[in-house]
Amino acid sequence: MARRIFALTLALALALCCAASAEVVENPNFVFDDLPLTEEPIEASVVIARHYNSGEPEDVWFWKFAEEFMGIRFQVELTDDAALYKQLSFAAGTMPDLYLDMNLSSTEIMTYGASEGQLLAVDEYITPEYMPNLYALLEEHPEWRSLITAADGHIYTFPRLAYEPDWSFAEGRYYLNSRWLEEMGLEMPETLDTLIEALYAFKALDENNVPVGGADQAYNFEGYLLNALGYLARGQFSVGLRDGEVVFPFGDRERFGEFVTLMNQFYEDGILSPDYYTLDSTTVSSLIAEDRTLLIAQAPYVFVPNTYKEWACVTPLTSEWNDTKQWLPSSNYILLGALAISSNCAEEKLPALLKFVDWFYTEETYAFGGMGPLTSQKDYQMGMVSGWYMTEDRYTHYPDVDAGTSGFASEYDYQMGLIKGWFDGWGLQSMGGSQLLAGYENIGKQYNLEDGDDFYRYSVMQSLVPYVVEGFPDIVFFTPEQSEEIIDLKTTLENYAKEQVAAFVTGSRPLEELEDYFDELDGMGYQDYLQYYVDYYANHTAE
Repeated sequence: MARRIFALTLALALALCCAASAEVVENPNFVFDDLPLTEEPIEASVVIARHYNSGEPEDVWFWKFAEEFMGIRFQVELTDDAALYKQLSFAAGTMPDLYLDMNLSSTEIMTYGASEGQLLAVDEYITPEYMPNLYALLEEHPEWRSLITAADGHIYTFPRLAYEPDWSFAEGRYYLNSRWLEEMGLEMPETLDTLIEALYAFKALDENNVPVGGADQAYNFEGYLLNALGYLARGQFSVGLRDGEVVFPFGDRERFGEFVTLMNQFYEDGILSPDYYTLDSTTVSSLIAEDRTLLIAQAPYVFVPNTYKEWACVTPLTSEWNDTKQWLPSSNYILLGALAISSNCAEEKLPALLKFVDWFYTEETYAFGGMGPLTSQKDYQMGMVSGWYMTEDRYTHYPDVDAGTSGFASEYDYQMGLIKGWFDGWGLQSMGGSQLLAGYENIGKQYNLEDGDDFYRYSVMQSLVPYVVEGFPDIVFFTPEQSEEIIDLKTTLENYAKEQVAAFVTGSRPLEELEDYFDELDGMGYQDYLQYYVDYYANHTAE
């Protein structure tokens, strides 16, 4: 990706952020003339991955709106373990009608769609009759159709589409407490060595401090270290690049041992919590709120809504193993696997559900689904929400949030807890969709630094986006046979590696046995697993 693009984007963000506040303007009061979506109301089941700020279905405005105005009554189930839910529901054949925000991977799509027929092939329904909005978008952008089409020529999930990326979603959300850095007389770390210096200096202030405010299963910070070692990967177990070579960090004999050794040092010296592998998000959040941490791996307002400006977004680190500052963008802005219809869905429900899915493939309706009704749309509020409005500076405002009476730390938390209840949806995403919905010209995203969510996104734009480079492709399809083999290898290798890496870090297995660990992985098929991705990348780069 050209650095020039990011420079222009950043300059625009800086200019927009400085816009002066404006008077409140009158919002349009309109109704959607294509509702309800079905003459006869239907019921449909949907499972959604729970996030830290997900609201309970009975409290979420959207599900009531769908029932009252769309004609669809959803039976909503939240799951705390999306991976396990997928595994068990497909194995038992107990799939709901819809999988939403369940991160269906390309290998799962090939296995449960192409091989097992448990996900509905929907390409035959993407027509002017059934899905005119999505059909028109894919006709306009055939490259989008190519990206979302599986290796067997069918489409099994409905994507999130966008005309351009949301740069503020650069991979990872890592922040250091700038107040503590200043008190210690330290600058924002630019190298791995200076990060280590800062963490140990913070520990020296108080032995009860836990410099890393994260854990294995809660706000994991490890991507920051992996990046410093030269990995362009989304975690230990994600395929990525290292010095231009395709690797899975957990099986990379050349450099992963350095990561494990450093993590062991951090564990032994109290830089990590002694409960690093068992801490939950609630406990981590408490540590951060108590001001006992220096490094966190989530947007600061999530933990400290009143002091989030004390936290500064990190910049990529260099090290003796990596002399280049580089960072991954967010996962592809053409998001695969966001929404799927299972083969358990009754045929008579299908027309209404297809209309439901298609309704969100406009900029305005996508914004409406995620943000809820305007303050002027009283009927759509149904007494559950008070709506939002927009000022001429293009800042959105939820009166309850602004007044501090909503019970939520930010507009984003308000949306997740009360408006929509899902994280990564489907449809046509637009940074200016809310502007169109409010009756304005779309002039792009405006950053309101008095809002915690906007503050974090703006800081990402400043500190990480200038270093974004291309990594391994986010959307990868293998044949059904290959996908089946990959899933088997992935399960075996990851389960073993997670256990052994934890043993090395906590000291229950000596670091002297790292070479044995890599030999063990090779004996379990790691090289075969890796080769699938090496071959794919070679073909991809040759195109």
